[in-house]
Amino acid sequence: MYRTLQYLIIACVLPALAACAPSISPLYRDFDVRTSGDVDVREKIRAAIAQTRWKVVETDAPHVIATDTVTVRRWGLYRIEVSLEIAPLGDRLVRVFVHPYRRYFTGTRRKMPYFKRRLRRTILPELRAAFESQGLYAIGSSMERDKKSRDG
Repeated sequence: MYRTLQYLIIACVLPALAACAPSISPLYRDFDVRTSGDVDVREKIRAAIAQTRWKVVETDAPHVIATDTVTVRRWGLYRIEVSLEIAPLGDRLVRVFVHPYRRYFTGTRRKMPYFKRRLRRTILPELRAAFESQGLYAIGSSMERDKKSRDG
């Protein structure tokens, strides 16, 4: 009887806990390069970034295009700041790394380990529109592409 009651409680609690779990996603997105001819992908990336709220900054890594930090959301105790690193991977793929941080009112800063749904909705549409205007089309993350291939 006692064991049955335990199983019943677990069966009721697990779905509620699963519904409260965050929708996590990796902190990068891939873009397919669909431009014709001898096009400098790095110039396309710079032009796309110029259409967004970010600004390109100098970086020590010569193959990466980095941006400054932009505050995308303000809460009472902290604000969310985001910077980007964009890396062309060969001639046909561009990977955008998103670096979100929580900066607390005390001055401390903590990296957010994954993309929350709300943050994705704040950042990705703007990036997608700017990149598509330059011939770079979003193909998502590897997790999203795997899910699409499994679902058919």
